[in-house]
Amino acid sequence: MALRRAPEPKQRWDWTLLALTAALCLVGLVLIYSATAAQPELRGLPLRQLVWIVLGGVLMTIAARLDHQGVAELGYLVYAVTCLLLLILLFTARRTAYGGASWFNLKIFYVQPAELAKLALILALARWLGTHRSDLRHFSGLLKPLAIAGFIMLLILRQPDLGTALV
Repeated sequence: MALRRAPEPKQRWDWTLLALTAALCLVGLVLIYSATAAQPELRGLPLRQLVWIVLGGVLMTIAARLDHQGVAELGYLVYAVTCLLLLILLFTARRTAYGGASWFNLKIFYVQPAELAKLALILALARWLGTHRSDLRHFSGLLKPLAIAGFIMLLILRQPDLGTALV
């Protein structure tokens, strides 16, 4: 199922939330600047942070314009791709700090599939629970959602990353 543009929203943006978010980003930039101003090798960090803030704003705008039902329909696919990434990481990554292997180095930035796993689990469970509401009346109906969560949790535990697995 392709992602569709969301119908025109009944409510507009929450300008208070956006203003507070922008204020926090600005405070963060000022703090990064003040912490790195005396060190010439770190002077590029505020600009790099600004680039990430702008990229986050663009991605937020795109996400807000997507049809949320279409995103939910992709729950199983996102879950499967995330599990595949975690398996690849487990079998190919060299152990790094403290014996953990939890990051892909993409040369530009690092990606931690376990973070994507949080979103993937939410989407997969939302899809399953949305289509199997009647199954939840019995304890046996909880076994499949627990298995969905448990499998990805075990993959994260094998990295090992107990903190992310517990979240």
